[in-house]
Amino acid sequence: MTHGLTNTSGMYPYHVHEHAYYDGSCDSTGGHLDPYGVGNVTGYVCDPNTPDKCEAGDLSGKHGKLQGTLDGNVMTKYTDQYISLNGTTTLENGVIGRAVVIHQTYAPPGASPARIACANIIEGNCSQKIKQKRTRRRRQMI
Repeated sequence: MTHGLTNTSGMYPYHVHEHAYYDGSCDSTGGHLDPYGVGNVTGYVCDPNTPDKCEAGDLSGKHGKLQGTLDGNVMTKYTDQYISLNGTTTLENGVIGRAVVIHQTYAPPGASPARIACANIIEGNCSQKIKQKRTRRRRQMI
């Protein structure tokens, strides 16, 4: 979930980038996570109908851009088969230790949209809380 995306007429692209955010600038995150080099093909555009041919980190290409809202709060949920929550040293498509970057809704011709927000993807300890929520839901359904 993020907030501050108030341009309701725009769609915000977002991606997992190669590196963690570390110096106060989203530029430190490098390019999109693309372990197989598919984004290097001239004219590359991610087609959500063939996500296996997209950059691993091209989340908005595979799952749709983030729609701005009046209050600026945005949330999305999906499963991505082409990235892993294993660390970056474990798998080429691992996202732990990298950053997710949200881009501006527009860019001048020939330019990439500006990076307007970024956050590091870190390993958390939420598995116990998730198990507790699932158990509560199951009990409520019985």
